[in-house]
Amino acid sequence: ILSDNPTAKTGLARITRELALRIHENMSDVFRVACFGPGWDETVSLPFPAYPIHRMENWITPELPDRWREFAGDERGILLVIWDASRLLWLTDPAKYCPDPYLRNFLLRKPFDIWTYTAIDAEGPNGRLSYLLREVLSKCNRVLAYSEWSARIIERTIGGTIESLPHGIDPQVWRPRGRDKARRKFGQIVFDTDFSIKPDQFVIGMVGTNQARKDFGTAIAAAADIAKTKD
Repeated sequence: ILSDNPTAKTGLARITRELALRIHENMSDVFRVACFGPGWDETVSLPFPAYPIHRMENWITPELPDRWREFAGDERGILLVIWDASRLLWLTDPAKYCPDPYLRNFLLRKPFDIWTYTAIDAEGPNGRLSYLLREVLSKCNRVLAYSEWSARIIERTIGGTIESLPHGIDPQVWRPRGRDKARRKFGQIVFDTDFSIKPDQFVIGMVGTNQARKDFGTAIAAAADIAKTKD
């Protein structure tokens, strides 16, 4: 799995850790799993190899051939990428977009199938994704979407049938919390203060760190519209 390292404290790292642990624990008769990505916490213990990325520029990872050979040797396998598709032109079309000759020659030998579990947060004109994203996704051997909504957008963009794997897969973690307790704890969790949300205040949440693929304009317009009638 190429993604944020599962020991890191990021959203993609958590997705990677959840999937990798389940593959390792429940599908070891089919797959051996290893992870490769930026971010590293040596205090976290995992039952499978997790290799840190030491060198990366524009999301290109020159160490990938060495890590693949260290883990899989000459065995063919699957590289599951849990990154934004916009980062992956070098991987899906190395002849044109990979500037590193060692990495390019390795990728041109096609040592693995490329699967991607990709985040889609907004659709483009005509309900489709951009040309760049189409170029990447159409060259992957398998595309998995976070939701049925994003699967339909990818289908309109590249054709075929796209499967969705729900983003939150563990109902012991991803579950509703008590409203009153959540409002009291909000300030401690988010701002490390005693701030809490009043019972009559309306709250909008948005996961919006990676601005390039988040529809901030729509989010702000929606908040402004709701603010006309609610606190």
